[in-house]
This record gives sequence, C-alpha cells and structure tokens, in this order.
Amino acid sequence: MRGRGRWLVLLLALLPAGVGAQQPGDSARQGRGREFVEDFAWGVRGTVHVLEAPARWGRGEWAAVPALGIALASLSGADEPVQRAVDRNRTGTADRAARRIEPLGAQYSIGLVVATYGAGLAAEQPALRRTGVEAATSSVVAAGIVTPLLKRLVGRTRPWGGRGAFDFHSLSGNESFPSGHTTQAFAAASVFAAEARPLWAKAGIYGLAGSVAAARMVHDAHFLSDIVAAGIIGTVTGRAVVHWRRGQAGAGLAPYVGGDGLGVELRF
Repeated sequence: MRGRGRWLVLLLALLPAGVGAQQPGDSARQGRGREFVEDFAWGVRGTVHVLEAPARWGRGEWAAVPALGIALASLSGADEPVQRAVDRNRTGTADRAARRIEPLGAQYSIGLVVATYGAGLAAEQPALRRTGVEAATSSVVAAGIVTPLLKRLVGRTRPWGGRGAFDFHSLSGNESFPSGHTTQAFAAASVFAAEARPLWAKAGIYGLAGSVAAARMVHDAHFLSDIVAAGIIGTVTGRAVVHWRRGQAGAGLAPYVGGDGLGVELRF
C-alpha cells in the first residue's frame, strides 16, 4: 500500500469509535465519544508541535544539521559493500522470513496502533488510549509526513534498480531514502517501548523494528543508510511525542553538537 493510502486508512480506522460513540441515549458511548474527540484534538496538537520543533531550535541545533548529513553521507560509503554481502548470503529461508516480517512496518504496525487505541477506549483504560494516541501521532508525523517528503526531495534509486548507491534524482519518483517501512516500525516501537517496563521487553520491541529494516535490505528495497536514517526519524519522533504528552512542556527533537560529540536529542 502506498504511503498516503496507509495514513488515510489509519485515520479512517480511528473514526468509527468516535462516530459510533456519539449516538444519543447512551451515556457510556457519549462519554467515549467525548474522549475520542479530546484524543483526536491532542493528536492534531501533538503533530503540529513536533513539526514546528525546528522553529524552536537555536544556532547550535541548526549548525548540527549539516553535520548529521555528513555523517549519513559517510555511512553511505558502506552501502554498496553491505548490500553485496546481503545479496551473497540471501537464501530462500531469509526471503520467506523477510516477506513475513515486512508487514510489521506497514499494515501490521498500523493495525496494532489502531487496536491499542480502540481497546483503551472500549475498556476505559487511559494508559492504553494514551499509548494509542502517541503511537498514531508518531506514525503520522514520521512515516506519514517527514519520510515521504524526504523521499520525494532526495529521489534516491532503490538497490534493485541496479544503478548503485549514488543515483539521486529529486522529484523523480525514486523513493529509497529513507525507508518508509523502517520509519513506521520505529515510530510505533519507540512509543510502545516507552511503556514497557522490563529492559528485555524494550529490547524485544526495538528488535522487531530492527528486523523490519533487515527485511527491507534482504529484498533490495533499501541501502544501509536508508534504514539508519529511517530508524533515527522514527525513534526521535516517537520519543518526542511521548515526552511532550506526559506534560514536559516544549518537548521537541533536535540535532545536538556538544563537547561530548554529535547526536540527536529531545529538547524541552
């Protein structure tokens, strides 16, 4: 399913709970309807807040942007050797496993987000509702807006195109960089991992997201730098949404340059 279609499905799947909940004569359903409207409004505010984060960056954050670009450009030097190694070791078993794993970065992930929110709304579980709203907001921002925009602007040819790792044509329809499946997987995983308490559970959630990235490489859909960039986009967006939702005013995401090095951090 194409990117825009996935996000239309996500929004439409959430609407029945709110529409049905507002039927007259049923106070419980009306209550859920009000909760749905409140949650939807928060999701819109959260989306706008995260997208506006660059407007709150200072000189240091903006100076770090080209540095992060240079880091990814340097990593791209390993793209072709890594892809050749993946292709050499590709087996029928790996191919079948990749086909089963890839939906975790598409319809399965979106279904889990919708199911989490729906269960929280129906069972009157605020924690589940909150997690569902956070995951939906993170997914829409990272995988529904940021990554599709970058794909169109960068215009990188996919590995299966056979043109190498440095074939770029902006607005050409080539969409290798960054990986949409990987972005979605990490956008949702970062929110669910924030709710998980045991360290092994957090590691398992991120491990599943990482398996999506690996599956996309197995199928020659993306280079190494495509999935690394996507993982960063999804994770940082998810963490920013979670922190802001929990009352830490001014939460956002930003690159960082300091005495201890270069990275990406949450800004409040």
